[in-house]
Amino acid sequence: MGDASDSYVAYKYLTTGRIVEEACAAPGARLSCHPECDNSFSALDRFGRVVDQKWYDHGASEVRDRYRYGYDRAGNRLYRENTTTSGKDEFYGYDAINRLIAFDRGDLNAGKTAISGTPVREEDWTLDPLGNWPGYVQKTSGTTDLDQSRTHNKVNEITAIAATTGTDWADPVHDRAGNMTTIPKPASPADPLSCQYDAWNRLVVVMDGQTLVGQYQYDGLNRRIRGYAETLETHVHYFYNSGWQVLETRETGTPSAPPETVQPKHQYAWSLRYIDAPILRDENTDADGLCDDERLYYLGDANFNVTTLVNGDGDAVEHYVYEPYGQVTFYDDQWEISGTEPSYGNTCLYTGRESDAETRLQQYRNRYYQPTLGVFLCRDPMASDDNPYRYVGNSPILCVDPNGLWGRDIHKGWTVRWAKMYFLSDAADVVGNGDQWVDSNPDTGPLTSAGWPYHFDIPTPANHVLHRFDADSRGKKFNASFDRSLSLMNRGDCGDAFFRFGMALHPMQDYYAHGNWEPAVGNSLEAGIHPGWYDEHNRDGNTSAKIPIRVRDNRNSVGIPGLERRMLTHQHTRAAIEKWISKNWQAPCRCLCWLVPQFRPKRCSGQADNPPSEYAVPAIAKSGYDYFNT
Repeated sequence: MGDASDSYVAYKYLTTGRIVEEACAAPGARLSCHPECDNSFSALDRFGRVVDQKWYDHGASEVRDRYRYGYDRAGNRLYRENTTTSGKDEFYGYDAINRLIAFDRGDLNAGKTAISGTPVREEDWTLDPLGNWPGYVQKTSGTTDLDQSRTHNKVNEITAIAATTGTDWADPVHDRAGNMTTIPKPASPADPLSCQYDAWNRLVVVMDGQTLVGQYQYDGLNRRIRGYAETLETHVHYFYNSGWQVLETRETGTPSAPPETVQPKHQYAWSLRYIDAPILRDENTDADGLCDDERLYYLGDANFNVTTLVNGDGDAVEHYVYEPYGQVTFYDDQWEISGTEPSYGNTCLYTGRESDAETRLQQYRNRYYQPTLGVFLCRDPMASDDNPYRYVGNSPILCVDPNGLWGRDIHKGWTVRWAKMYFLSDAADVVGNGDQWVDSNPDTGPLTSAGWPYHFDIPTPANHVLHRFDADSRGKKFNASFDRSLSLMNRGDCGDAFFRFGMALHPMQDYYAHGNWEPAVGNSLEAGIHPGWYDEHNRDGNTSAKIPIRVRDNRNSVGIPGLERRMLTHQHTRAAIEKWISKNWQAPCRCLCWLVPQFRPKRCSGQADNPPSEYAVPAIAKSGYDYFNT
């Protein structure tokens, strides 16, 4: 990959299309699934999870950056070993529902079951049921630096922060739309910053008292197209590709200068592995209109954090170390702390997202993130999490959120949410259980070839041309189960009918969610070619099955952007529900009383709601049964 005269990076693939090697041209650093060059694919475990992230310079025979990982039985990352320096290994602890509650940094013991001795850095979280932090503790070499409590209101807004040890932070304040208008300054949390938003809840002004800190403008597609940093007295213009990746920035000290007259400052090339995995940055320092004066390459870890900048010779010029929720420490090429700002003006940092030097807020496309607090400044625009402020469901070691739209599992959370528009709450849960069960049932799940037709178009057509729905294997499974659910409804098997209808929704949702993405090679999902918004749209691992699903970009195999995919899936799910209700209009009233009153036939309006609890686990939920065709 490159331009007409210059190669930036080269890729190697499996026949399925999975990327197995990325090689940066000039520095010679390669990231490979077989880091020992023995075709063993030892960088991945049997489930496709990264266990060895190794950037190796074969020309110089040197490891430029390397991280090793271990996992527990639930799929959580237990440790991260930094092999290029000492004292930077990490060990993690989780609660019973797989949320991060403990983090230690130091040197792993021989068994990699803990940090040896006293960790040089510790963080501990007390979480409430919705993932807020009522308690937060930081320690350095065993000494408590901060013991903090936070108070939240009923809509999960932080209303007060107090410390029994350490400095009290500024208390956040929110407006009526849920935007955080007062935030602790990330560089100095005891001091507040004031934020102003436009009518679309986009951050437009940041003030420090009466002093302007930053100012931002957006286009109609919600992309930030201009920023102003007061401390640098610099106006930055941003230019994007269709995938919402920054291709070029232009900087000027003249606010009225049209962007087409401004000198380019930086140009970027992006990896095919993930939407926020930068390959390189070219810089213009001599104002000749060309970004040909300095080129730096990006190396990263398995969660797409930028960890090292290297020059054209492959030598490290800067390292980055992150706390779990994104606070960054800058190190020079000798692993000495270099200051409070990056020495090379790099803005691509935590999970590859842009960090603003003037505020230290991170721009996650649709909203901003405050790494010190570990929350977003605004509510999730898609309202896809019961806590609209928390970051990646309290799983920052394994998860990413490139668009600031953290997604719940579409086959359970979203299906139940949509079904409640039409069905009583308990009945909606039965539909959601049937939908999710297709993934968890071993006979229909995506981990075996028998289950692939429910999730992928099998056999995969030539050139991945998307079949019309009725000709796709998922369309056939949908139609068979849809018709079966109608039969069950008409004979009065209410719970089984609702459950099987949920099963019908699953293949239809997969059709619109990820087009013609191919299934696994062997017995694991093909992590390298699955889109980011598969079942959990922004997550690096599936919550229910703990399957690693690596984000390549935010488009599916037929080029539909992620947000549009979600809307298509939403529209077709609701259309399927309405079609199903219309087809069941003559079903027994004891089944139709599961509908909300406005959707019931008049002949059933006088009957009491029929509690569906007896059907919570329908009799058909048994292994070894062809649920779609029986």
